[in-house]
Amino acid sequence: MKGNIIVTDELFKAGRPGESPREIDSVFCAQNDRASFQILVDSENESCRVNTGDAPALGLHIGRPVCRISVHAPFETDTYTEGYLRDANGISYADILDGQPVKDYDGSVFPAVWTDVRIPENAQPGNYKITIDAYLSTGAADETHTAHREIALTVYPRALPTPENYRIYLDLWQHNSNLARYYGVELWSDEHFEILEKAIRTLAELGQKSAMILLGDCPWRGWGCYLMPSTPAELYEYSMARVVRKADGSFLYDFSAVERYVKLCEKYSISGDISVYGLLGIWKMPFFPAVKTDLPEQVLVRYLDERDGCYRYMTNETEFAAYLGAVFSFFKEKGWSDRVLISGDEPSDMTAYRRSAEFIRKIEPDVRFKLALDHASVIEEFAGSLHCCAASFPCSCNQRDFLLKFKEEKQGKLLFYVCNIPDKPNTVLKSALFESEFLGVLAYRLGFDGFLRWAHYCWTVDPRREIRYNDMGLPAGDVCFVYPDKRDGFLLSLRYKALQRGIQIFEMLKRLPEETARRLTEEVLPVSDFSAFMRDDRHTADGIFPTDPDIYLRFRKALIAAYSEADS
Repeated sequence: MKGNIIVTDELFKAGRPGESPREIDSVFCAQNDRASFQILVDSENESCRVNTGDAPALGLHIGRPVCRISVHAPFETDTYTEGYLRDANGISYADILDGQPVKDYDGSVFPAVWTDVRIPENAQPGNYKITIDAYLSTGAADETHTAHREIALTVYPRALPTPENYRIYLDLWQHNSNLARYYGVELWSDEHFEILEKAIRTLAELGQKSAMILLGDCPWRGWGCYLMPSTPAELYEYSMARVVRKADGSFLYDFSAVERYVKLCEKYSISGDISVYGLLGIWKMPFFPAVKTDLPEQVLVRYLDERDGCYRYMTNETEFAAYLGAVFSFFKEKGWSDRVLISGDEPSDMTAYRRSAEFIRKIEPDVRFKLALDHASVIEEFAGSLHCCAASFPCSCNQRDFLLKFKEEKQGKLLFYVCNIPDKPNTVLKSALFESEFLGVLAYRLGFDGFLRWAHYCWTVDPRREIRYNDMGLPAGDVCFVYPDKRDGFLLSLRYKALQRGIQIFEMLKRLPEETARRLTEEVLPVSDFSAFMRDDRHTADGIFPTDPDIYLRFRKALIAAYSEADS
């Protein structure tokens, strides 16, 4: 091993079949931005260890080469060793960005280091130089200087907006019971909220708007995880309400965890809607054991029965109606009623959903709803009380005009989402990183308010080793954007960074004259007939967006230049 390196751009994803690194000699960014690139070690298919720090890095394999990477830049710099995960076909893709400086690589993949040079808002615009050096050693022997690179950094003279001022309406779902389960803490305890605060920071840095609340257990029935022993994951989500039935038969309702969570989100400027799940749109899964109820849907509201100390579930409409009344009274008392949206996700039984919606409307006539759905006809039926809808990518393309009419007439929020469909563009492990950037262009050109994704951290049992879950239905990586670290915190991913770029692109486009923004986006979205985007229910047509990463790099550079020249 000679210790040579390749400096490549931020859109290269090591492991993607047929994708080769493109060596670069320059990077660019705005103020209040990051200039990012990757450093690949040419290990000549030999196992090695990469060290981005200054401390010694001896390991169990004392004869294994250690390549130390040193980056010097005129601004604060963060480096991350890149971790790999396999998809259903056994292909290893780089994705995890690990802040720990030392990582071993087995010779089958590129040893890789992601680098962010963080440019402050008050940075002097102009040209700078970044230097990268590689040093090679074995055991306790002296190092050898093996590589030196210099790349130019251009800082453009306008700052990007801060995430709290983003205009995109971002709704990345929060599976908070999953965090308590993974880290082994009690639900809604102080220890849990310490972890939740770290999770919320990763959302806030993207400009998140929605706070996700559960007031019923397991509305997705754990996504059928009990049916998937080959890809182990426990994906059950539980209510944030604590309910007690007193000895005299009366009920007490404690929503303090809800209040604490909403206020924690507000601390990080996540102050859009409060999406309440678990009260309707309940999924049906085979062999899921649960109590029988006479409710329109099998809503699970758990309570402690003080008469014998058993936990039970509400089974009749009278109990549930009183619970709903307490829920709405709580939100009114806190002054949050205008933000609360009773939410459902692709309801599996629309007849039952209609009955649930009507039942809730009898309790609270002014209730507003939010739906993630795949059929525009549902919007038309519920438009009177539907304040926010997120349509699937195929539905957004095929029914765009209808959806925009809903947005205009109802003044509601209109989002789109990707999940296990379409095949591309998407945000899963195998997706090219430019696909996430393209989503920002697409949101702007569709004329929608923003983007929804069903899982920001819905982890498998051991997500840093195995992220696959339900290979028959969900592509690898669909369950999360971030990963756990060893300190009860969170590691970002290449896909997170790429989505962040897509969001920044949306923000810059929204701040440009419409004619300029339209002209710029035509390079990466030349097709204007959205109804022709889908080849079938799952696959997009060829040619709707370019597949050359250089086109996206040129586009973003032209966009930053135009943004810098425009009036603020």
